[in-house]
Amino acid sequence: MLRPSVQVVLALLIGAASLRSEILYQAIDLGTLGGSFSEARGVNNSGQVVGSSATVTGSTRAFIYTGGHMFDLGTLGGGQSFGLGINDLSQVTGAASNLGDAELHPFLFSAGRMIDLGIPGTGYRGGFGFAINNHGQVTGYLATTLPRADYHTFLYADGQLSDLGAPPGAHYSVGIGIDDQGRIAGQYGSVDPARTFVYSNGIMTDVGNVAGLGVLAYGMNSLGHLTGASARGGFLYVDGLFTDFGNGACNGRGINDLDQVVGPCRLPNGAYHAFLYSGGEIRDLNDLIDPNLDLTLVNGQAISNNGFIAVEGFTAGGDSHGFLLRPVPESGTFALMIVVLALGLASLTLKRAPIARVR
Repeated sequence: MLRPSVQVVLALLIGAASLRSEILYQAIDLGTLGGSFSEARGVNNSGQVVGSSATVTGSTRAFIYTGGHMFDLGTLGGGQSFGLGINDLSQVTGAASNLGDAELHPFLFSAGRMIDLGIPGTGYRGGFGFAINNHGQVTGYLATTLPRADYHTFLYADGQLSDLGAPPGAHYSVGIGIDDQGRIAGQYGSVDPARTFVYSNGIMTDVGNVAGLGVLAYGMNSLGHLTGASARGGFLYVDGLFTDFGNGACNGRGINDLDQVVGPCRLPNGAYHAFLYSGGEIRDLNDLIDPNLDLTLVNGQAISNNGFIAVEGFTAGGDSHGFLLRPVPESGTFALMIVVLALGLASLTLKRAPIARVR
């Protein structure tokens, strides 16, 4: 039978391992800019989050969350702005209203300044920037005034904004992701269900379908891999091949370079929970945070290469907030604790050998 001291150490080891296996993320409430809600839309490898928040006056402003604080990014002279994408250089894109709130224009926020990406000429009524790569290239959509052509994908690169149009026969296209090679993924359609395209070398190409049904991409990583939704649930698209997940109940929204996907899943009761898809397995993110926080995470929006997750959810009081999920380290403090406990166990179980006297 083990001595009581040994039993204590074993219990600590088992308890620590159990705790580590259940709580994989630290959930950080981003708060608000003084208003009633916030939403998280993007995250980079430094754990900086971009999104939108209500202010104390009731307006909505783009924010960046960094160093434990939320900062208002301002507007283009109007009262509203929305943050949607961020890269590893802390550059942000989204949309902001101009003077008089006449239009929303796509913007690039860089080095402390919001830059109006403008519109390429007449025939447009504003637009949104949705995604930005690590070269500062932006994609999104321009709202047009053309009959039955509501939106066109754009590319902002080298200081120029270009209307990329839409595939033949389509009434609209929207760029939703851009990789570090400048390839763009987006959605397009007309009277038929929307589909997904990839833009490369001046050509928009349809990516195909799942079981004869169209797919909608919502996220693209820096390698050009896609995630999104189809009639069969979420999908992962890599090198021309689709992998389904979620059995019709989940949609992929964000994807990193490890092909880990986050998004929302619909539960049997109709509610939504945020999920992580990794290594062929779907995990409810609510099961991977401290249950004592009493949060409900409903929609994973983005995941960085080192595992930071931007997610939307509800606080214990029912307020809709953005959250940052920070991975609990797999080494460092936890590993040191295990080593210390293991050494303690070893020291308790070892018996001192008798010392022979030299005559």
